[in-house]
Amino acid sequence: MAVFLGIGLTACGSGGSGGGPTTVSVGISGAVSDAPLYLADALGYFKDQNITVELTNFPSSSDMIAPLGTGDLQVGASGATAAFYNAIDRGVGVRMVADKGRVIPGKSYESILVDKRLWDSGQVRSMADLRGRTVADYQESSTTSAFLNAGLEKAGLAIGDVNRTYITGAQHLAALQNGSVAASVTPEPFGTAAVDQGIAVRLPESDDMYPNQQTSVLLYGERFIKEDSDAAQRFMVAYLRAARTYNDAIGPDGRLTGPAAGQVVPILAQRTGVSEDVLRRITVNGVDPGGALNRDGIERDIRFYAAGGWLTNPSVALDDCIDLGFAEKASAELGPYVAPLPG
Repeated sequence: MAVFLGIGLTACGSGGSGGGPTTVSVGISGAVSDAPLYLADALGYFKDQNITVELTNFPSSSDMIAPLGTGDLQVGASGATAAFYNAIDRGVGVRMVADKGRVIPGKSYESILVDKRLWDSGQVRSMADLRGRTVADYQESSTTSAFLNAGLEKAGLAIGDVNRTYITGAQHLAALQNGSVAASVTPEPFGTAAVDQGIAVRLPESDDMYPNQQTSVLLYGERFIKEDSDAAQRFMVAYLRAARTYNDAIGPDGRLTGPAAGQVVPILAQRTGVSEDVLRRITVNGVDPGGALNRDGIERDIRFYAAGGWLTNPSVALDDCIDLGFAEKASAELGPYVAPLPG
């Protein structure tokens, strides 16, 4: 069941604990990377745990933080952005509890797109050629910003060597087409759409710029953790079960071509509005089947945010931001993940 922001959030945690029926309110972005949540709902994994979820679309992940802190929202699907760490510094009760999205090594779902005219003319053929040019990003201090910075660093540049403008992914295509930006840092499915339409060329460097970057995480509100830990644990079991189904659908090419793709793709098409054809052609994000986070990558991004002056507490301690106990217990309950043999 999907509930859209503006309609109002239902009181969370109704039904109590002890394994009884529980309603959990979950904030999502509506992106393909919300796949484990969509799958757990559609395939009955939440139902198996006696949980009903209300999926609420939020305009941005930062908009989820406040309701997570107050308990009006229990679970969020968010990027590990500077806004999250600043909320922790303000005392907002929210924790990272599991992986929700990372860059598959050699198969990045994030891309550096270049205006095709600049590519064809030879003016921009690498990250080094972006010096002094305008690049479309999402936010000043987000995981896409950290991805862009990683690529610039490999080319001997820094984030300040390009001029960034902040617009949504759908607007990246228009900006590339009208020439107002030379390049963009753009995730799927917008990257494939830009290439399909002949608007942009994807820099080959994209695949190796930042392997295993932790692009998004599952968040629990602290009240959910403390007041209904039983439901929080049951939720995690369903979530990781769905993460494993999602992994079963990912093929060696980083696309939804694996054995479970026939089961997964129609669900994602129905939930996201992205066509099945496009879903089968885009490169998708990875999700650890045990919910583990890439701690080194998260700390690298924290250093990037701190260097940019975007953290209210540059010395934020990662241990104050995470609680992996639910994922570890759920993973142990489900047993080791065994990838399916190619069909």
